[in-house]
Amino acid sequence: MFNWREVPFVRILLPFILGIIACLYLDYTLPCFNYILLFLICCIAVSVFRKTNFKWQNIIGLLINLFFFLLAYQLCFFHNHWHFKNHFRQFLHSENLIIGTVDNPPSHKARSIQIVLKTSKIGDNYDELHNCKGKIMLHMRNDVSSQKIEYGDLLVLKAFPRLIDEPLNPDVFNYKKYLAGKNIHYQAFIKSGRWKVLQKNQGNKLLSMAYRARKNLIHVLAKHLGKGESFAVASALVLGYKEELSEELKNAYATTGAMHVLAVSGLHVGLIWGIIAFFLNLIRWKHPLWHWTKTWITILLLWLFALVTGASPSVLRAATMFSFVLIGNTLNRNTNIYNTLAASAFCLLLFNPFLLLEIGFQLSYLAVIGIVYWYQKVYSLWYIEHQAGDHIWKLSAVAIAAQLSTFPLSMYYFQQFPVYFLLSGLIVVPFAFLILGMSLVLFFSEYLLPFFAGLFAKILFGAIWLMNALIFLIEKLPSGSFKNIWIEFEVLLLFFLLIALIVLAINLRNIKYLKAALAVLFMVGFFNLFSVVQKVNQKKIIFYHIPGKTMLDFIKGEELVRIADQNIRSKTMDFVGGNFITKSGVKKQSEYILGEEVQTNSFYSNACFIQFDKIRIAFPEELPKVKLESKIKVDYILARNNYNYSIRELMQFFEFEKIVFDGNLSTGRRATYKKECEDEQVDYYDINVRGAFIIDLNKN
Repeated sequence: MFNWREVPFVRILLPFILGIIACLYLDYTLPCFNYILLFLICCIAVSVFRKTNFKWQNIIGLLINLFFFLLAYQLCFFHNHWHFKNHFRQFLHSENLIIGTVDNPPSHKARSIQIVLKTSKIGDNYDELHNCKGKIMLHMRNDVSSQKIEYGDLLVLKAFPRLIDEPLNPDVFNYKKYLAGKNIHYQAFIKSGRWKVLQKNQGNKLLSMAYRARKNLIHVLAKHLGKGESFAVASALVLGYKEELSEELKNAYATTGAMHVLAVSGLHVGLIWGIIAFFLNLIRWKHPLWHWTKTWITILLLWLFALVTGASPSVLRAATMFSFVLIGNTLNRNTNIYNTLAASAFCLLLFNPFLLLEIGFQLSYLAVIGIVYWYQKVYSLWYIEHQAGDHIWKLSAVAIAAQLSTFPLSMYYFQQFPVYFLLSGLIVVPFAFLILGMSLVLFFSEYLLPFFAGLFAKILFGAIWLMNALIFLIEKLPSGSFKNIWIEFEVLLLFFLLIALIVLAINLRNIKYLKAALAVLFMVGFFNLFSVVQKVNQKKIIFYHIPGKTMLDFIKGEELVRIADQNIRSKTMDFVGGNFITKSGVKKQSEYILGEEVQTNSFYSNACFIQFDKIRIAFPEELPKVKLESKIKVDYILARNNYNYSIRELMQFFEFEKIVFDGNLSTGRRATYKKECEDEQVDYYDINVRGAFIIDLNKN
């Protein structure tokens, strides 16, 4: 039976998380919140110092939960820089002089460099500067001068920061929401010569030291491994530096369910802990002071490792949790692992409530909870006498336990489920230990025994090469993963409710929870059936937004016909329409060039017309030279390519319901067309402003 008294942090973490979620959705504060918090503190204090009647305990418990709910709400609200009274947006003009500190190691792309600037001053010129706060995502050209920018540099620049736009296509990655979770709401594109470094090393001294150490260690790996796949995997696995990972590598590790090994997490922190403990235990000093000294040395080194590897949510979780465990062991107290996990989560969210939005934070805690709860239950299902077989089964049991708690969230975020995760786990976990250990040996030998560094580098290179080869081999196995899985948020919640009910049925040995679990499973099946029926009967047209390009999808049932410009890259088309197609359940897809003559059962197109079901779309490149006897009836006009005709001229030849402004219309031409439409009282839709235009024929 689960004892709530053993897990006080679990009890306070639940209302704390609910408070953060409420603030993220409501984003509203009341002046009286602080007084309510003060009142609750007084009530709780009175109950603690004065023995309360048993009948009041439930009320006191409710007040405590309310306190942590409101505390989380307020912390989350005031953690959002958008609510600062001196946020730089209060002083924005057409062009601004901005001074700020580089808040992270710059991210280097092929042609650009991304920098998060923590602003401190803004104004029209040096004589009229205002103190301010807030972060801006800067995009700079990747050249010799910008490559020298480092964390902690104080920059001065001229720019006009703009709000990050909402995504203009359905179900694509929401870059605005992603950056908002990092407290970044504005971005600016900085031209060469419009910025200058005023001072160096103005950031946090500890972080500066950690980032410099990371940069030096990356150079060590590049020196010995070269700029290839081995270096990319080693720098990601050991140091959390993922910028060198190719799409081919990412896809291979993601498809096989091994992507987690390329993100520094609890696995890596656990190995570092083991190495530190091994060397510290060699010191046989019996003084009680050494017991505590050893603990604090271990905690310090673990946190240094966390900082050097980029302080991702998963490594922060692991470092915080191990710190609590170490302190508990030093105090000779048997701590409940669930309470330790909750305590680490509470501390991290207390410091940064927005961590709750991080996918890494969510998956990391779910994986550990799953391993703690399910591992022994899974492992006990099969007894293997042979020692090697037993070790393999232990690794498999850990992988299964982690998947049991994380698979709903993984499918929700990544739309796939790796079939061979057990096989890849058996490979990457031992290799991860070997690669991390050999990398540490390489780092030490580079500075202490450089003569042996080359030998260790060859062993490291061989280990990474073999691991990559095995991962690519697993990727090529038939039916390696279930892809194009789309589950709605409501179904995700049902999955977690199903898991919770199964856990309750096992713990309490009560069949009523199992019956409830079956009822939830029936609801999941009903949602799936309802979704399938909708997809079979759907008829949709989608005008996508691609700057300078045209792309339209025509979906009928589970079949799709795509019409697009010839020079659009397949990668761009997948990014723009991939998730929407997955959500729509498309199983058969045909692609044609815009203007090409195509005819199917329900679709026809030629040089300037498209007909799908009963909908007719015209995209005329030029208008007839002579007046027609009667107007051509169409439903929509697609205005594109800045053709030299006016709306009034279009109306002389076409009778239509609406005109759609495509993504390749210039700003000036769109402005002219809009004015003409308003003058002629013509209905229009601007994809550049309102995003993709979706026509649901069943609703229309």
